[in-house]
Amino acid sequence: MMGANSASGQNRLMLTIDAIQRYSAVAAFIQATLPPKSSILDVGGGTGHLQEYLPNHRCIVADLRQPPKDSGVIATGAHLPFEDDCFDVSLSLDTLEHIPPPARLPFLSELSRVAKRTVLLTAPFDTPGVDSAERIADSNYELHYGKPHPWLHEHLCHERPKLAETLEAFAPFPVEVQAIGNLSLWLRLQLLDIELDSMPDGLRLAGEIDQLYREHLCGKDYLLPCYRQLLAVRLDDSSESSFENCMGEPNETDMSDALHHFELGLHTLLGAHRNNGTALSPDMRLLENYRLAISDWEKAYTNALKLAEEGHKWHAELYSRRSIQILRWCLKLLGRDL
Repeated sequence: MMGANSASGQNRLMLTIDAIQRYSAVAAFIQATLPPKSSILDVGGGTGHLQEYLPNHRCIVADLRQPPKDSGVIATGAHLPFEDDCFDVSLSLDTLEHIPPPARLPFLSELSRVAKRTVLLTAPFDTPGVDSAERIADSNYELHYGKPHPWLHEHLCHERPKLAETLEAFAPFPVEVQAIGNLSLWLRLQLLDIELDSMPDGLRLAGEIDQLYREHLCGKDYLLPCYRQLLAVRLDDSSESSFENCMGEPNETDMSDALHHFELGLHTLLGAHRNNGTALSPDMRLLENYRLAISDWEKAYTNALKLAEEGHKWHAELYSRRSIQILRWCLKLLGRDL
């Protein structure tokens, strides 16, 4: 059964938007707060993609798998082979949720120990919305391939970390929190990613969707509710930078417009794919219908809010006029005038 619906037979996840999202957010913060050639430790960083986003800094990877030969060490995050305050920044991106709960506190302690300025951490924390979205994506993956999702299922087995407990682990240091990655969009892209592997030119289409995200949403994908949180732990007093200073103050209108443009571009790409003779599967058509319904609902809701606001204004004005009229009548009875 595995791979029965897959043209490649490899059950690949093709979209890299998740990685683009977290790497670009972290890179923006580092470039705004640190001088060039600063030292950065990426714990759980795999093959070292962060260096591509930070070419003017020195990135070292600590990972249990195969880190880069020239800039990595094989190590567990709970026992890092480095001295105290060895790096300007230590960071870990979407790794905490893959660690069993008893090992998380030592992991966070090591991140703080080896950094002298800042700790950066991203993770999908435990909320009802994230739980529902991950369960939907995991069950759809298993329905297609006959096996659990390669990393979402591990989130469910280990239990996602809780934000309050993570913040407490970094006490007494101040921590800023920035939500990134609209949750509704994240789920739609996860379901789409499963479909892409069933398409003959799915890899090409995935590359185009990734590029579309870079053009329209990279650095703007903060519309709540979000899938993951980015934590910045300030370990010294020399850095007073905030997410607002580094990334700009999130503007809900701008974020909504960016999301809308991405959705339009995605619809165009999928439409062109359909016109090239590749029929969309029932799940893909359901996904498109879901997207269109959400879009229509959002427009209707926005219009309803505008009408309600205008109604409140008219009501206030009429109430004011009526109050003045009643006052005139009362004064007239007393033989007076305004």
